[in-house]
Amino acid sequence: MPTRTTVAATVRPRSAGATARKARERSARRHEIVHAARAVFAEKGFANATLEEIAERAGFGKGTVYNYFDSKESLFSAAITDLLDDVTAIARDVSVMELPIREALTEYVNRMIAYYETNFDFCRMMMSEWVRPELEGVACPINQIHARIQMVAEPLAQLFKSAMRRRLIRRSDPMILAKMFIGIVHDYYVMNMVPPLPARTVRAQTELIVSVFFEGIVASATRAKA
Repeated sequence: MPTRTTVAATVRPRSAGATARKARERSARRHEIVHAARAVFAEKGFANATLEEIAERAGFGKGTVYNYFDSKESLFSAAITDLLDDVTAIARDVSVMELPIREALTEYVNRMIAYYETNFDFCRMMMSEWVRPELEGVACPINQIHARIQMVAEPLAQLFKSAMRRRLIRRSDPMILAKMFIGIVHDYYVMNMVPPLPARTVRAQTELIVSVFFEGIVASATRAKA
């Protein structure tokens, strides 16, 4: 009786290149969905936005969106995280420019104002809606926000620390100084939540923020008498 030979199917492992390409494609698709979500949330607000609209804006089916996010809340959280990633990148970029401390902070303010204005509608919506009760524990809870602010502050703190070593500014806690400066920039924008301003106005506001932070509001003549 002839022997039956069984040929086992050989499964070819996926190459490292194919795996990396797949990961890049998935990351790009996720970014497109989050970008679309930011646009829809900015226009409609959280309550009125739908996953169907977001999927349509991204150019995908609703099922594709569910492959990445299991709810509108998780997508909203991702949109907020995406914004926080952007502002962290701004701080990091400025911190490696090797500018004098005052020029570096001026550059930071200019970039932050430009970013706020470019993303005006989403920033305004986020400020008002991320604390909604139904989003508690889902859309970037307050402790997560604080952790991300810490990440933004760290590059600026290094700038302050470097300036202290060179005795350009007085010694203090560099992280506290960084958070104070971020707070001034952020709160100023929030309190003046208006559409994009003329470039001349932005320059004047930037100079005011930086000069008040470095020199205070006491007149120079008064400081000389003190």
